[in-house]
Amino acid sequence: MKKIPIYLSLLFVLACAKEDANYQKASELKVVEYDYNIPSHDWENGQRPWLNVFNIIDSLKISDQINNTGFAIADFNNDGYLDINVQDNEGDDIPVKTWFLINNKDGRYFNDYSFPLEIKTDAKPPRKTIVGDFNNDGMPDVARPQGAHDRLGKPTIILSKEGGSYEFKLIGDGPEVQPHTISSGDIDNDGDLDLFFAQAGEYDGFLINDSNANFTWKWISEIIEFPVNSDGFEYPNGKKAPWGFWSSEITDVDKDGFVDIILGGSYKENSGGAYFYGPTVLWGDGTGNYYSERSTTLFDWRNLDYAEGNIISLSHDYAVNDVDGDGINDIAVFSECSDIWLYHIIKGKGNREFVDMTKDWLPDPLRKETSNHVWIIMKDIDGNGYIDITESETHITSSLTGRRKSIRWEWNGSKFIKIN
Repeated sequence: MKKIPIYLSLLFVLACAKEDANYQKASELKVVEYDYNIPSHDWENGQRPWLNVFNIIDSLKISDQINNTGFAIADFNNDGYLDINVQDNEGDDIPVKTWFLINNKDGRYFNDYSFPLEIKTDAKPPRKTIVGDFNNDGMPDVARPQGAHDRLGKPTIILSKEGGSYEFKLIGDGPEVQPHTISSGDIDNDGDLDLFFAQAGEYDGFLINDSNANFTWKWISEIIEFPVNSDGFEYPNGKKAPWGFWSSEITDVDKDGFVDIILGGSYKENSGGAYFYGPTVLWGDGTGNYYSERSTTLFDWRNLDYAEGNIISLSHDYAVNDVDGDGINDIAVFSECSDIWLYHIIKGKGNREFVDMTKDWLPDPLRKETSNHVWIIMKDIDGNGYIDITESETHITSSLTGRRKSIRWEWNGSKFIKIN
């Protein structure tokens, strides 16, 4: 499979006008060209605008319970400007609501009630939301896991329809799942976007796309081959796989034209999640099958001197980009350890080898003021030619009142410097 070029060029917003919270410079939110048929990681990390979404939501007063990952950014009405799809999180027994906040082309947004959208009453609040063209019509769709590790739900999709409308539907023929996160990429190399759900439990699995957004469920053990004696959960196909994978990303890490899977789980000696003692890249070859023996572990959770004695329990998110401009992708990892959080910077050396550069590249990697479920971005946010690392502006806790300020580092040619 040839690498899919990224055709979208965006300018990014660094601040909102003080006199109007629902204001962004319209010219800085204009889409020049776009291609939504790329892995969700590449859209989020490489193309996401720096939107002050919370200020926009606050000003429109649509909800005070917007989930930390309950919105997606894309040009939903095909007018060349980036819009926002928002979904709330009022509780397990309350139907999820969704809104399309349309860019008014003058720097402001409005809630477009004309978008016909059926909301299923059995929908659960999403923990992460991703954008992609899943039915290959050139328009952005929104895929969402339902619920989280403490509640079951069917995966859902907000799918574009002929005439510019959208429909809300359950997807796939698989079981109810309890996903922590979701990612997309062309797993089986047939030219469309497939989905992977990391569940932090016994429901890890893929939804394989037929190019028309009709998905077939595959257990993780049907796509990824683990050793016969692997500890963990025995799936219905009779094969075992470690459980407890909290996070994943799908992208072409080694730039060979095939998507790779970054997978991480909980470090617990008595659980199957301890099969990988750190985030691991499973290398793709275009066959649609992945093997634990054809993988690279980025670092060992059990041996990190910069964790200051804190025990890492799980990794939450990853971001991939070429930090130092040597043509080889590097990887940022965000982990939970004890009662604090920790960033790692892993340098790619080529030939699928990596070295942990956290101590040299990232002074003070501990993140002491945050809550869980943070998604990170690694890209040149301000367009000055240097890679930044920041936390997604989607993050809040249980309500808008629980939000806290994201931090940001910027590469200066030899290490990352904290900007805010």
